[in-house]
Amino acid sequence: KMENKAETEKINDGGTAPDENEVEDEIWKIKAEDYKKKGNEQFKVNNLREAIVWYSQAIELDPEDKVYFSNRSATYLKIGNSKSKALKDAEMCVKLDPNWAKGYSRLGAAQHSLKRYDDAIDSFKAGLKLDPDNQILKDGLKVSLADQEVERKIRWETARIERETEEAERIAEEEAKMRRVQSEMKGPAQIEKNDENSISEKNEEADPLLSFFSEIDGVTAKKTGAKLNNKTDKYTAQDLGKTDDQIKRLVGQNYKWKNLNPFDVMMLDTDATIDDIKTRYRKLSALVHPDKHLKIIRARDAFEEVKTAYQTLMDKERKNVCVSTIEAVRLRTAKERAKMLAKGMDKHLLEAQFGFQDEHCKREVMKEFAAIEMRRRETEEHMQAQREREQATEEEEKEKLKKDSEKEKTVICF
Repeated sequence: KMENKAETEKINDGGTAPDENEVEDEIWKIKAEDYKKKGNEQFKVNNLREAIVWYSQAIELDPEDKVYFSNRSATYLKIGNSKSKALKDAEMCVKLDPNWAKGYSRLGAAQHSLKRYDDAIDSFKAGLKLDPDNQILKDGLKVSLADQEVERKIRWETARIERETEEAERIAEEEAKMRRVQSEMKGPAQIEKNDENSISEKNEEADPLLSFFSEIDGVTAKKTGAKLNNKTDKYTAQDLGKTDDQIKRLVGQNYKWKNLNPFDVMMLDTDATIDDIKTRYRKLSALVHPDKHLKIIRARDAFEEVKTAYQTLMDKERKNVCVSTIEAVRLRTAKERAKMLAKGMDKHLLEAQFGFQDEHCKREVMKEFAAIEMRRRETEEHMQAQREREQATEEEEKEKLKKDSEKEKTVICF
């Protein structure tokens, strides 16, 4: 009897009965999987906030499961305004399993959404080392490389404009200083013509670029006559022509490209004040407003061009960008002309080939605004294509989830 009793105690102590902690863990795991399943269902019908709630509950029960963090990261990213949370979950996903390729896909997508293109490229490459044939990783890497190049070009272009703007300001300051010196040298009496020529020759020897500016200013003065005393007078006295002239100018051939420069649309220069802009808007509106010219078909289009230009110039930041762009192009054009003259190109040949400085600058400014608009459209098209790829990928994942659900699989990873 004692032997039987001992044997019974031995069996009971042998661990045949399940441990209570193990049983509890198993129950929690089942609950966590159920929460994940409910999250997946909400994700499929685009109830993203509800899906986040279920994934979060699954994570609370089992914070060691990479799939829960992966699913919640994807949902945060799809919401759009929770990119940092998507990144945090993706980082945890990779931390839990550094050998899971999908984790790097989630991480790269989150980094890309935050425009951390260098990091995204590294993450996609790391994922491809684990799964070289993964198409999502390949597409993510391709898009990130393309966006990295676009970002690089934008940074370079911005830096170039800033450098050229600073240089333009410096040269303008030097030119103004030189003019003040010349004015002081003239004194109250008018200097004789031979004295003017003598000063001009000295300035040409001292500064070829200044000489070039002076020569262009001289030609412009001959064409336009005496300069007016202030900016407001300059624009007030400007002849805007008749209604037909303005409509032809504003909505002629390729007008959408020609009117990218708002200063050109308003027939103003970069020195125009807010009052100048408002006054010009009223005058041009009076000439082309459709309510005043009901019989002119293109009047409304012409008015819209004026209105758009006016709104751009009344926005301080957008106006400053336009001014910086125009001044940078003018500086670049002036330098190019000065170099051609310095290399021995005849002045008359230069003017015959490129026109006077104002004409030359106007064409180059128009080209620059067109180039900027083309880059903007290319970037927009690229981003649209990216969104379409992401949508297609999401549809594929939804289809996969649907098929997996039909097969009654317990693990659904999208």
